[in-house]
Amino acid sequence: MFLVFGVFIYQQVKSANLEKVDVRLESLAQKMRDEMDEEFEKHEFPKIEKLQTIANDILPFSVFRLCDSSGATIYADSILLKTKLYSLKEIQSKKQIIEKIRIDHKRFRSLWHTVEIEERHEWMLQVATPMSGVEENLDQLELVLWTAIPFALLLSVVAVYVIVRRALKPLSVMIEVANRVSASNLNERLILPYQHDEVTMLGSALNRMIERIEAAFKSQKQFIADASHEIRTPITIIQSELEFADRSSMAEPARKSIHLALDELEHLRKLAGNLLLLARLEISGAIPHFRPVRLDELITDCVRKLSKMSVEKNVALQLHIENAIELLADEEMLCSAFLNLIENALKYTAANGRVTIELSTENEVVRIKIHDTGVGISPDDIQNVFKPFYRSDVSRATHGGSGLGLSIVQRIIELHKGTISVESVVNQGSTFNMTIPLKQAEK
Repeated sequence: MFLVFGVFIYQQVKSANLEKVDVRLESLAQKMRDEMDEEFEKHEFPKIEKLQTIANDILPFSVFRLCDSSGATIYADSILLKTKLYSLKEIQSKKQIIEKIRIDHKRFRSLWHTVEIEERHEWMLQVATPMSGVEENLDQLELVLWTAIPFALLLSVVAVYVIVRRALKPLSVMIEVANRVSASNLNERLILPYQHDEVTMLGSALNRMIERIEAAFKSQKQFIADASHEIRTPITIIQSELEFADRSSMAEPARKSIHLALDELEHLRKLAGNLLLLARLEISGAIPHFRPVRLDELITDCVRKLSKMSVEKNVALQLHIENAIELLADEEMLCSAFLNLIENALKYTAANGRVTIELSTENEVVRIKIHDTGVGISPDDIQNVFKPFYRSDVSRATHGGSGLGLSIVQRIIELHKGTISVESVVNQGSTFNMTIPLKQAEK
């Protein structure tokens, strides 16, 4: 649009300047015809000096040429002798001829006109004026346009960028907040702009949608927590009664049935406990109870609690700690996470295997590595091991469990602003890597 506007302005100015020159040429030609008419009334031939004076007065630096009807030159400025000479019939057919001519690399505007005296004498008159003034004006205009248009384009780009950025800034903020919203962080809300437009309406609709989702999640988690809590009491009562029956009954078939029921009840009790714990951890806004914790002592205590299991399975349980580490953490949560991981490592490691726990610090980050030489995890299962209730085919076939342990561990580490990942090779073992940033945990 700027370029089209610039071309339009340039052409309009050029046309106006040419029209002004043409009018002055016509005025000069008319003045010279009038002078010639007056001279012939006196029965005199027009004086060339008089015509030159008229030409200089009306149009400075102009030149002219006067020819008779046959084309013979009566008078001509020398530079016009190099230009085309028209015949009388050509000029009469067009009444006048206006054209651009070039003489010695200079541009002129030329006008041919007939001069008729007393309907008997006819001459051809050519008047021309240099275009240097017009060209200079057009060159200046062209320079201004070539300077102004890029500047205007740049200014437009900047203005559009600023305006669009300001207009889209509320959307950028909304996208940033929306990216932070997750199943465990549904308390986030989109920040709405002050103006009441479509963006505000969209933000309000999304906030209402998030509120409905949050309410549904809270209702679901509360149901799981309540159900798990209510189930634990009858499970405890049934377990106590079966244990009493086991001690009282002497029949072997009855004792086997009771033992099987007790095993399933124990599994059900752990499942209810894990469901209750996971529901509590997943509730939006769940915050660990931070206090100073010696992490090296905590992991040592977890290893001691599971030493009996390692002896029974004949699996070496090794602990490597570089130095004492203290940080702000929820001791109960971390203890539950470490016990779960170490117990899993022992469970899936065959006799004469090894489970190694390493604790170190690097760049203000605590690193915990739990490595085993067990059955390993297949590539298809690795991406799903942290999902609730997920159990691999190997786990289902050889070991019990509910599939909630790793989900609980992941949530506990996330609540401590940490990360957890797993590396594994089938039949060679697995390594769980955890990091907990010291500075973030202290906040």
